[in-house]
Amino acid sequence: FRKLVLNSIVWLARGDVPKGGVKSKPVTLEMLNENLDRPVKGKPVQLPTEALLHQKPMKRPDLKAKAEAKKRAQDKKKGKSKKKSQ
Repeated sequence: FRKLVLNSIVWLARGDVPKGGVKSKPVTLEMLNENLDRPVKGKPVQLPTEALLHQKPMKRPDLKAKAEAKKRAQDKKKGKSKKKSQ
């Protein structure tokens, strides 16, 4: 993934992307936390664990059902306000 991002940056900058892709070193903890501004000093960011990289994705939210529920709640609220004004 990192190579893809680096290649994309070079390509978008109209540079020549090398045949094997842009070379880069693997990210280390030191590199990751080197110039990082953290709200809590001394609490470094950790590299992802193998278990985290292979966890199951979360369940997709049902946005259609959520939007319908929100619309019903708004309609119900409008119905109450009309009854009060009559």
